[in-house]
Amino acid sequence: MAALILDNLDEDATCVNAKKLLRSFHRLERVAGRKLTALQSPKINWMPQLKSIENHNEERIYQRLVAQEEVPAVLTAIGSLDEDSQAIINGQYIKHNWSNVAMADELGMSNSTFDNAKKAAVIAFAEAFYYEELLVFT
Repeated sequence: MAALILDNLDEDATCVNAKKLLRSFHRLERVAGRKLTALQSPKINWMPQLKSIENHNEERIYQRLVAQEEVPAVLTAIGSLDEDSQAIINGQYIKHNWSNVAMADELGMSNSTFDNAKKAAVIAFAEAFYYEELLVFT
């Protein structure tokens, strides 16, 4: 039954979603580590102003809380992958920013074999990531 569901997986769109998240990992880490005390209270100057109904502090707090949940979810998903997939994801997105050629050399793969392994690793990451849906189905 599960094979029937995954038969409708749009691998290219899934890879786009997963790569977008992986590329933003270091930003998420920075946001997750930001202290709430860095937020400023509204300044009152008693001059008439156009009132805004937005609360920017609430949005910042929300972004921080999401990032604090998302960072461990990314690391957990990576930890669930096989050794080569972990090496690819960590080497290109998390620990290093190695090129495809450098990663292929590091893993002892040809460029075409590496391209296939990278796509498989990114899809496996998307399947393992539980915090938000990265999988796209047709």
